[in-house]
Amino acid sequence: MNIIVFSDEVGVYEKKPNEKTKKAHPFYIRGNLFIDINDYKIMQEQFVKISKQFNIPTNIEIKWSDLYSLKIKKNKKLEKYKYEDIENYIAELVKMVCGFEKAKVFFTVTCNTINNTYTKYNLIKFHIQESFQRAQMDLDGTEELAFFVIDELNKEDSDRLKITCHELTIEGDCYINYKNVYQGLFIDKSDQSVGLKMIDYICGAFNSYLKKLVFNKENNYLFGNQLYKDYIRNIIRKGDFDGIYGYGIKYVPSNSPVSGRFKKLTF
Repeated sequence: MNIIVFSDEVGVYEKKPNEKTKKAHPFYIRGNLFIDINDYKIMQEQFVKISKQFNIPTNIEIKWSDLYSLKIKKNKKLEKYKYEDIENYIAELVKMVCGFEKAKVFFTVTCNTINNTYTKYNLIKFHIQESFQRAQMDLDGTEELAFFVIDELNKEDSDRLKITCHELTIEGDCYINYKNVYQGLFIDKSDQSVGLKMIDYICGAFNSYLKKLVFNKENNYLFGNQLYKDYIRNIIRKGDFDGIYGYGIKYVPSNSPVSGRFKKLTF
């Protein structure tokens, strides 16, 4: 069966991050939701059903970042909703997505705690290439095809990335022949894509888990941390003996001095 991979980012990447950035955005993360195309049809239907249960119009986009502004009562878009209701709504959606038997997630992570080498565009390219590789590995030897959909970037980067991904899938790289990956990239608006909404929540929760792990603050990042432990961890892509690092979570670039330390974290 064909799959769709929805890919989104959370956090900020800077080549030379200042102390404020290091504290607020210690990680740049790209998350990828691998979903069977028939399951995606059901996911869209379930999204509408759950939204109606919580009296949330489907044309209102609720992003993970809305949680903080709603909590401090600075979110006009959601001012008529209680913070707890939006948390419960997101939790129900994440639970729904993670309930699909064939659903998988793959995360790539870069730390902002050191001076970095690459431009933002090149870093995004490396992150997406890792995801393309995992999709091909999963489908290799089958007649299935993977289609990649990402949240829109600025027009210049979107256009460049579409060309780069097209060339990558045709020419391959030193590791992979991308015969089971659509030769291109679809770029969509997150407010019009259920899949992009879901990977936004999944990325936000994983980012919370990493922050709590690193900062060790007992009362911070509780909601995202719990979502990760209860649901998201269960669908992380795994290798032999249920190994996660390198299979479902990967540091980018792999030759970074941070990579070895990151690998030792408990996922």
